[in-house]
Amino acid sequence: MKKGEKEIDKVTNVEHPNRLAPKRAGNIRKMYALVKGKDDVTKYVVRRTIKRGDKTFWKAPKVQRLVTEKRLRRKLLYKREKKQRYQAAKTNVEKYEKLLNQYVKERKAARIASAKVADAKTATTAPVVAAKPQPAPAKPVTAKPTKP
Repeated sequence: MKKGEKEIDKVTNVEHPNRLAPKRAGNIRKMYALVKGKDDVTKYVVRRTIKRGDKTFWKAPKVQRLVTEKRLRRKLLYKREKKQRYQAAKTNVEKYEKLLNQYVKERKAARIASAKVADAKTATTAPVVAAKPQPAPAKPVTAKPTKP
């Protein structure tokens, strides 16, 4: 776009400050060529001057995706809790399997004991059974004549 011959009053002859700027930390760093660990992004946010009566104060937007000490502590806490849950689940599984094995062994021992008791009862109270008679030998099968 070309600039015309004459200045347009209150448009081209007046400088307007940049009212809007990026809010995201990464974009602010990119705009001002800041280094991630060294420079404080919050100092480079575009601020608005507000005058009320004889007082002047500035408003600035909240910087998004800003990694602070508070955020790092919270992240560490999340990781620690996740690890504790993992370990607790692992120990609970081990306890459960141990309890299950113990239960199975007890059931097996009880079954064997009850089988022994049942065998002992049948041995003492079992009637004497006489030998079974042998069946008679089978007759040879002869073929029947077929009708014509």
